[in-house]
Amino acid sequence: MEEIFKVQKHCVRVLFGDLEMYLEKSRTCVRARPYTGTVSSLKLGKEYFCKEHTKRLFNAQGILAVRNLHSYHCCVELFKIMKFRNPINLFETLNISHRNNSMLLITPIPSIQFLYLGPKIWNSVYRKILADTEQDLTIKVSTVKKLLKKLLIDIQKEHDENEWLPANYSLF
Repeated sequence: MEEIFKVQKHCVRVLFGDLEMYLEKSRTCVRARPYTGTVSSLKLGKEYFCKEHTKRLFNAQGILAVRNLHSYHCCVELFKIMKFRNPINLFETLNISHRNNSMLLITPIPSIQFLYLGPKIWNSVYRKILADTEQDLTIKVSTVKKLLKKLLIDIQKEHDENEWLPANYSLF
C-alpha cells in the first residue's frame, strides 16, 4: 500500500501543489544561476530537492489518503451488507452481537481478509459516526458515508501538519 500512497501523493502534488514553486525549480539550470566566482555558488541546496509536503494539500482539498480510503470503503460496504442483507452469502458470514441491541460485529479468526478487517474497522468507528443518531440500520447510507468521511478527515488532520504519522490512519 506504501507504493500506492507514493503515487497518490505525487498526483496530489501535480493537481493541487504550488505551481510557482514547481516552475521556479525548472528555471534553475546552470545558465540561469549567477556565477559568483566559486563552484559552490552553482550547487543547489537541499531545499531544491525537497518535495512539497502533501498533508496540507490532502486536508485542504478534503482528500482521504489511500489507507483511510481502505477503511472508508470497508465500513461503507459492511454497512450496506448489514442494512440490505445483500449479498446474502456475505451477510450470513457476519456474526452480529445481540447484546444491548448494538451493531457490534464479532470478529472471526485474525487474517487480512475482508471478513476479519471489515468488522474490526466497523467496531472501532460505528459508535463515533452514529453517536448523534439512532444506532440502527434505518440510517441512510449517504449519511453514514458523510459522517465516516468527516471522522477520517479529522483523524488525518491530527498531529503534525506536515508529516504523515501512523496515528493519521489509526482507528483503533
